[in-house]
Order: sequence, then C-alpha cells, then structure tokens
Amino acid sequence: EAGGGEVWTLEFDPAAALWGREGRHRTGDLKVADTLIPDLTFDAILCNGVLGFGVNSPPDQKAALAAMAKLLRPGGLLLLGWNTDKISDPVAAGFTAAFRPTPLGDLPARMTFPTVTHVFDVLERK
Repeated sequence: EAGGGEVWTLEFDPAAALWGREGRHRTGDLKVADTLIPDLTFDAILCNGVLGFGVNSPPDQKAALAAMAKLLRPGGLLLLGWNTDKISDPVAAGFTAAFRPTPLGDLPARMTFPTVTHVFDVLERK
C-alpha cells in the first residue's frame, strides 16, 4: 500500500482478522468471496495455500475459482499457489475456464520447483 495500492484480505478463520487492515478485511468462505465483497473488483488476487488446505473437493475448488473470477476485472491477474500432493491440477481439470495462463514479467505462466510439490500458476481473467 505504500505505493498507492489498496490491499484487501479474506480469511475463513475469524481469529486471522488481526492480520488484515481494518475496514479492508472480510471473514468468510472463498467459495462465495464475490458475495462478501460485492461492490469491488480487483486488479490482482493472490490465492496461496487454500486449494488443498481447506478448499479441497473439486466442486469447492471450482466454486472458489469462479468467485475469484467474478472479483477480478477483465485482464486482472490471479496468482494461484497449490500443491501436487494435495490436489489434482485445477488448470488441467478445467476449473480455470474464466482465465488464460499468462507469463508475469520474465516468469513463466506456471512455476514449479524441483524439490517441493508447490506450483504457482499465473492466470489472467478473460
């Protein structure tokens, strides 16, 4: 926010509200995030450590990704972090139909790491 941006946070656990900025934090379920912040759209969303860590089933993952798509402006970016040992590939499963993979600067649209199961996908809202 020091550069003029505005950061919002969303967490399922009410105890985590202390980590969000007062007035810019919502407590609730990512699967219905678009109903928790209905009057805003975002340039970017960082979703890391959620799919496979609470939003586990394929229908729940699909719902969460649809809710995030509704919150992003067209051309907005979703940085999606997930683990291959926790869930199946949400992109290959078709859960990201509202998005297209896109590189981020010099980084590829999908980043994997040789010693861990973590994957980052950079997805642009269509």
